[in-house]
Amino acid sequence: MAIFKTNPVTDAEAALAGIERNINKTRDRLVAAEDALQKSQDAKREAMAGEEATFEKAVVIAVKAEREAGDLRSVLDDLEAAKAAAESKLAIARETEEREKQAIRLEQTAANVTAPAQAIDRLAKQLAIEFEKLQAAIGLDFGAFYFRDYERPAGRLEKGTPASAREVVSAVLANAIQNAIPDAFDRGQGEGNRLFAVGDVAGVPTLMRVEPGETYSGAETAKAMVTERLRKVAVAVRSGEAPITAGTQAPWVPEPPRPAPIPEVEMIAIKPFKFVSSNWGVKEMIHTHFKALIPEPVAILAEAQGLAHRIGSAEADALLEELAQYRRHNPAYLFDEPGDFVDFGDPCGFMNEELAA
Repeated sequence: MAIFKTNPVTDAEAALAGIERNINKTRDRLVAAEDALQKSQDAKREAMAGEEATFEKAVVIAVKAEREAGDLRSVLDDLEAAKAAAESKLAIARETEEREKQAIRLEQTAANVTAPAQAIDRLAKQLAIEFEKLQAAIGLDFGAFYFRDYERPAGRLEKGTPASAREVVSAVLANAIQNAIPDAFDRGQGEGNRLFAVGDVAGVPTLMRVEPGETYSGAETAKAMVTERLRKVAVAVRSGEAPITAGTQAPWVPEPPRPAPIPEVEMIAIKPFKFVSSNWGVKEMIHTHFKALIPEPVAILAEAQGLAHRIGSAEADALLEELAQYRRHNPAYLFDEPGDFVDFGDPCGFMNEELAA
């Protein structure tokens, strides 16, 4: 046996329609009852001066008419209250239905996104392979394409006039995407997260932000930046019009990553000490009873030799309280003589060749 699931909105609408029908019928009955009541009251007044039996009959009719009209008014009040409740229930049912429709739509959209996003990931992995192939084909010593250093986006590691192979392939990739999918780029004035590509300005490729209407495929970009330029240079080299090194540069090698910053500790000195604080060999001097941020390797030495306390320790708190009391009456600070400082040398290794380079 099939089970049919009812629809809350349809049920609420049917209930409201039934109540409204009963309201209309009850109003019609009330109009008739009030008309009968008015007539019975008129008849009762006329019978007041007549026979007793006639009057008694008129009273019974009037009382009955009044009772019926009162009952119908009460029923109508109940129906109006039921209508208000039914309207509220219908509104809730409709909102619930709309919310469910929207939730289903959102869930369906979420489900539909997964497959295309995974496909883009697969294509991106293939792009990465081709990116490496093209970069290897160009080589590290490629130097035929030039642009001004200030045209580079902020943060690029490359410096100088010649473009690196990585920059060339980056432009090829950006132009290819912009040509195939213009909407992947933010356009217009102002700051924003936008891709950069190479555009043809006055016949000379130059690094630029993408603007509407400018589209170059990846192949066209590679042709402009590499293929045509190197073929022309090759002709000139072969003919002797250009030096053998034309079209090349010293291989670009990324700068080694900078070492992570050395953690620092806030300390207060008990006795003076000094240490190398930069790869220039400059020594920082910490005077007695002065607070300072000390590199962790120096802090360990100073603490071990009883020259300083870490801020927040019980010893440092006691010393700071003692100094506060003292400076209420002696506000002047005393500085140590140069020969008084314990020299820790270079515990942070700033003067090591790799760090000083």
